[in-house]
Amino acid sequence: MTDATETTAPEVDVAALLAENERLKGHHSKLLEETKTAKQKAAELEKAQQDAEIARQHEQGEYKTLAERYKAEAETERKALVELKGSIANQALDSAAMQAALTEANSPANAKIMARFIRDQLEYSEAGVIGKGGKSADDVIKEMFATGDFEALRKGNQSSGGGAPGSKTGGGAAEQGNEKAEAAKKRGDLAGFLKAQLP
Repeated sequence: MTDATETTAPEVDVAALLAENERLKGHHSKLLEETKTAKQKAAELEKAQQDAEIARQHEQGEYKTLAERYKAEAETERKALVELKGSIANQALDSAAMQAALTEANSPANAKIMARFIRDQLEYSEAGVIGKGGKSADDVIKEMFATGDFEALRKGNQSSGGGAPGSKTGGGAAEQGNEKAEAAKKRGDLAGFLKAQLP
């Protein structure tokens, strides 16, 4: 009889099993929640990376736009510089032609006419005003006058009577006027040059 008592199955603690089961369920639920959170964070991270890539591409696009703008501004400045150089060249050519014309012409009105023809014989280079074909400005002007086409406009080719400028042969007045004109020419004083040329 004692043997029968010893072989009786131990009692199962149902309450403990239920409690363990609940603990495992809670742990499983916690793991599921953590997994869900991890997936959500991974998705958020991926979205952030995509947003960053889009922003980077957008930023590169902005740089491209800026580069295009700077290129356009540089081109505008280049054109302005070309125009400025052209303006400087034109002024230098006009000035050189007028100075040469005033030296040769018998009147300011004829100097204006002559200056147009002289200017056609000149060009502008880095070295300044030169004659066309690589010649010096003086050489091409001399060649132009050597044709004889401008004699009626030049000094000393008017009648010697009355008050014509060509009739001033006596004294030192004409020479003195020319010296003043030459001095004004050297200084680049166009107004003084014109005044010295007038009778």
